[in-house]
Amino acid sequence: MAWDGTIEITTKVTNTGPREATEVVQLYVHDVVASRVRPVRELKGFEKISLASGASVAVQFTLNRAMVSFAALARGGADANGPEVTVEPGIFDVWVAPSATAGGNSTQFELLPP
Repeated sequence: MAWDGTIEITTKVTNTGPREATEVVQLYVHDVVASRVRPVRELKGFEKISLASGASVAVQFTLNRAMVSFAALARGGADANGPEVTVEPGIFDVWVAPSATAGGNSTQFELLPP
């Protein structure tokens, strides 16, 4: 992904059950190599969908640089302004799953430096 760009993450969800069902499709991201410890799966988006039995739908999420930013104390400790928001170029894992603990569909992308 370009520094000021976006990427589209799309997955197909199918109701394989015998009845109509509602699902919350969730998008998680993990910074593979960061200067700070980052969550293993950080929720970045979700969409609640309802599907008839046997129906499928494509669910799409848009990611941008701001969505992979994080708060970090300035080097040397806290200052009067509090933590600063930072973004680091690098490789990110992405999952679309029904929960943070479920496997889901995964891929990677690279945030390129400016």
